[in-house]
Amino acid sequence: MSVYIKNIDSSELESRFSNESRLQYLDNNFPYTFKDLEPYLELLPKKEYDLIIMYYVLKKEQKQIAKILRLTQGGVSHRISRAKARLKFLVRVPKFTEDDLFEELSPLFDSLDLTILWGLYETTCQSEVAKRVNMTQSRIRHRFMKNLEVLENVREHDDYGRYFEAFQLISKNNFNILREIRLPKWEAKNQNYVDLVE
Repeated sequence: MSVYIKNIDSSELESRFSNESRLQYLDNNFPYTFKDLEPYLELLPKKEYDLIIMYYVLKKEQKQIAKILRLTQGGVSHRISRAKARLKFLVRVPKFTEDDLFEELSPLFDSLDLTILWGLYETTCQSEVAKRVNMTQSRIRHRFMKNLEVLENVREHDDYGRYFEAFQLISKNNFNILREIRLPKWEAKNQNYVDLVE
């Protein structure tokens, strides 16, 4: 049986997230309600989305989830923590489009730097951006950090503050936060978890 948020009444979902303290907030440092999170849930990798649904919406305990998915409880806990970290990043990062970035930052950066900035905003993955522009990861990181310094110097300007905030957030332990690791040898296990719930 597959469970999808869209099939559950929104008032019922909101009550599930607010009736119990563990459901009201994902943790004490993450004071977001379901309404805050809803637009970002489907941006999670499918397995993490499913874990959030099982744990916070279906109210299954980590031991139950581990048994269903044939994982350790520690594995379930780690994956839920990773999903919460992704959600926290997605909620907090300032929003802008590729067109916005290229138009508003073109006075500061050349097209390669703009491509690097957009790639890191979109993926947070240095190796992915390195492939896109045919450079090494160390060169990507070096250019990114130089670009961040430029943005820091002009961040007080209305047009640049949100870009500095976004890229500073990525630079503070959020590289690869949006990257989903998929190993070919585990391809059989890459189905959605919720599909396994009876």
